[in-house]
Amino acid sequence: MPPVPDGWRLLEPALLASLADEARALDGLQAILRFESHGTVFARDDSDLDLAFLGARTWPHTRTLELAARLSSLSDRTVQCVDLRAVPGLVALEMLEEAEPLFVPDILALDLSQTRLDAERLNLGRWRRDILEGIRRRGTIHGG
Repeated sequence: MPPVPDGWRLLEPALLASLADEARALDGLQAILRFESHGTVFARDDSDLDLAFLGARTWPHTRTLELAARLSSLSDRTVQCVDLRAVPGLVALEMLEEAEPLFVPDILALDLSQTRLDAERLNLGRWRRDILEGIRRRGTIHGG
């Protein structure tokens, strides 16, 4: 496991052990990351634990709900689990901005996923720029 970044706190040992068991049981798991405020200096007493799972393919939504329920029972707070392949790219990118890797059995897959998300952000920026340029040239939003 990588070192804990400055400002982050370790997860409970029972939760970490269960995450390791879950990681072995999840077919095609490439990475588990912690995101949002839990474990950071910004966490509040009521902060939930947000975990992002990257797999080789999308898992059924029921799988992440069951996983969240099992992990919540081991923690002193609610655990939310997100399948990174099941959310829109820009949402995934926002989640990963400050994420802490917990388990990364396939670092190349995680890096490729991040690269794909960065490319999606760039493409959106270009698309938006072209739209705004068209509005500026026409002087109207709807082309009339």
